[in-house]
Amino acid sequence: MRKHVLHQLVLFTLTIAILISVYESRAQVFIGPASAALGAGGRAAVDPGEASFLNPAAVALIQRYHVSGFFGIGKRSDEGEFTEWGALIADGMPDTLFPGAVSFVRRRVDLAGGGGDTQTDIQLSAAGLIGKRFAFGLSGHRLTNQLLVRDVGSEYTQYNMGLGVLFVANANIGLAATIQDLLPGDSAVPDAVRLRPTYGLGLNFIYEKFFRVRLDLSRPDANNPERRINVSAGIESVFADMLVVRLGSFWRESADQTYVTAGLGYKGPRLSLDYSFQKDTRNADNQRHLIDLWIPL
Repeated sequence: MRKHVLHQLVLFTLTIAILISVYESRAQVFIGPASAALGAGGRAAVDPGEASFLNPAAVALIQRYHVSGFFGIGKRSDEGEFTEWGALIADGMPDTLFPGAVSFVRRRVDLAGGGGDTQTDIQLSAAGLIGKRFAFGLSGHRLTNQLLVRDVGSEYTQYNMGLGVLFVANANIGLAATIQDLLPGDSAVPDAVRLRPTYGLGLNFIYEKFFRVRLDLSRPDANNPERRINVSAGIESVFADMLVVRLGSFWRESADQTYVTAGLGYKGPRLSLDYSFQKDTRNADNQRHLIDLWIPL
């Protein structure tokens, strides 16, 4: 048994080395309410409603069929007010040959200088297991930006992909590595919306139900010439097997932002609900509310 675990740990380490050997990489990633409430961390966690967004490998470990929908509102000083909504369907049942997920996200941003940007993102994810502890995943997505600036409209469509690995050392510890949007960006797309990769590492630690910790490190390439590291950290506790309380912080150093985050979750037998709130302590105009409703099947 120890040799088997050691073999998978070595495999995980080698995979990370391969991932970080790929050239530099900006990601435009949707972050669901559970992860958002925990400082935007979750690459090493297995949240059924968010499994494919931060790490496609997590889909292989959800062990269920899952349907969820979400809605969010917020504001950013460098963009303006925004609304977002979407849905996700995931099939991670044990007898599924290739666990996978499909998601749809639509985000409308009212640009501060006038006009707007409507983003539509469709993502497909597939995952697999090596043994019971090592999961790997691949995602592909199609992002369309419909820009309207000073009554002049333009549309840009980009295709890209991501990779992720997740190693479950035991029932209490998970380790992850990801690359999002690893393909070269299209030079014909404006820099403000062009996809560029982001590296990520994640840790998930569980101690009973009272103390669950997430810690993520990420480094985006876009608008980050100094290669600053973003840090996501959060703690959650489960009460009465149904109520989840979450607190966290997101040090988004690549954009000189520091978010405090919080949220609540209700895990019912037939219906579950998550809510999160994020606020930038350096700029009060940056904030986000997000809620989702999901049905475990």
